[in-house]
Amino acid sequence: MANDVAQALHAFRAYTEPCDGLGDNPFKLACSFDEPASGAEIESAWPGAELPADLVQAWSASRESRLFEDVDYGQWGLVLLSPAATAQRTSAERAPRPVPTAPTTL
Repeated sequence: MANDVAQALHAFRAYTEPCDGLGDNPFKLACSFDEPASGAEIESAWPGAELPADLVQAWSASRESRLFEDVDYGQWGLVLLSPAATAQRTSAERAPRPVPTAPTTL
């Protein structure tokens, strides 16, 4: 069992070549990994943010990862977005939501 995110991602590197029928899955699956993100890249995407250590560790192992992609039909198992893509997606998801306000007391 992996002790941290970086070890877990490293273990998935065994699947960079397509594998037929992992477990009960009949599809040909593979994992792909980008180069590690630098600390400066992470800080640039999330300036001043307190990010979870596991998240920084994942980006420091691979900027973006695609785990168990169906190589024949283009279906994805899991996509771990890059720091910049995560910041953009978070901003887009937050935009339509109202800004939280402090509760009032009577």
